[in-house]
Amino acid sequence: MKTMGETFNIKQDFDLAEYLIATFYVTAKMKMVRRIFLFGTIIGLLNAILDTTLSTEGKNLFFIIWKFLFLPLFLFLFFGAGITILSIIIYKLKPQFFKEINYRFNNWGMEKFGDKVNVSVPWNHFLKYHESKDSFYLFLNNNHSHIVQKRMFNSTEEIENFRNFISQKIEKK
Repeated sequence: MKTMGETFNIKQDFDLAEYLIATFYVTAKMKMVRRIFLFGTIIGLLNAILDTTLSTEGKNLFFIIWKFLFLPLFLFLFFGAGITILSIIIYKLKPQFFKEINYRFNNWGMEKFGDKVNVSVPWNHFLKYHESKDSFYLFLNNNHSHIVQKRMFNSTEEIENFRNFISQKIEKK
């Protein structure tokens, strides 16, 4: 990464595992996905309670727990498998979005460029940012983010400088 005053030039290079982790992270932050899981958990709980209270058959604890957990587990596996399969397909079909990508952050905003990729976004289009152990997630909306990998920085001091820079431009949520 090269820093020149208030400009950060960052080269990105995602491998498939990093892309999958980032995709799961962004998906888990989506309100719609969290609401689906909450709804599934409530339905499972109601199913287990109604079956326990209305059933005249013997009540097996394992069966009651299974009734409660079935829908949330099914949703988790369905979303997990779907996200994994779609991510692998996208990663294989569009490698130009993951390899040899460059970001430039300056006082105006962000530029992302590479082979077949050219995106410019001013700071006022960013909604929020999140920071994980490995990356910064700069959200344009609740479903779309740009990911800056921390491993692309040369030192923890550069990471801290970048964190301070984006925190002046985007609200952390």
